[in-house]
Amino acid sequence: MVWMTNRHNLRGSIEDVNTFDGENQPRFQPHELQSTLTSDELQTLIHASYADLDDAEKLAKKYGYYLDKELSNEENKVFKDRRDDDVIIGFRGTKNNQDIATDIALAVGLENYTDRFDKSRSFVDKVRFKYKNNPILAIGDSLGGSIAESVGDKVDRVITSNKGVGLRGIGKKIRKNQTDIRNDTDYISLLSKTQHGGREKIEIKDKTTWLQPLQSHEHKHIRELHRSRI
Repeated sequence: MVWMTNRHNLRGSIEDVNTFDGENQPRFQPHELQSTLTSDELQTLIHASYADLDDAEKLAKKYGYYLDKELSNEENKVFKDRRDDDVIIGFRGTKNNQDIATDIALAVGLENYTDRFDKSRSFVDKVRFKYKNNPILAIGDSLGGSIAESVGDKVDRVITSNKGVGLRGIGKKIRKNQTDIRNDTDYISLLSKTQHGGREKIEIKDKTTWLQPLQSHEHKHIRELHRSRI
C-alpha cells in the first residue's frame, strides 16, 4: 500500500444556526474523509489531551496546531490546524477517580448514563457551532477513545487508541469514519477484536509483554507506526 505524502483536508457541512443555546443544535451531515495526521502528530495530540491547558498549548504548537482555550477544558481539548481548516477534538482518557467510575460503567455497558459520555455530545455541538464549516476529527486514548467513538455520528472522522470496550461493545459494528489503533499486548482493548466494520484497524506489534499491562496500554507506542498518514 502506498501512503500519500500530501495533506488532505476533511470535508463536512452543517446547517447554519444563529445562536447556540443547547437546544438549537447544529445538524451534522457526514462525508467520507481522509486523515490529516501522521503517527507522531496523533501521539502528541493525544498526549496533549491529558495535559493542562498551558502544556497542551505547547505540545500542539510543535506540529502547527493551536489550542482553542475558549472551548478547551481539562477533559476535552480543541486544536485548530494552522495550515488548513481542520479542527481536532482530543478526549482525555482516565486521569482521576471520576474517570475510573466511568470506566467501570463502560465495562458493564452503562457508559451512556455517565456525565462524561453525556457531556461529550453537547461539547461537540459547541465545537460545531463555533466552527460551522470546518471538518472535525475526534481522537482519544483508552476511555477517551471510547468517548470519541460515541460521538462518531457528530464528527467527520474518529481515531481511537487502545479504546476501552465493555459489554455493550462486544461484536459491535463500527462506523465507516472510524480508525481503531491498539497495541497487540493490551488487554484493556482486547474486546475490540470482536468488533467489525470501520475504516481501518491498525495493530501495533508491541514489544511489551502481557505481564506489563500499564506499559502495554500506553499511547506512546503510536510512534512506532512511523506512518505518514493515519
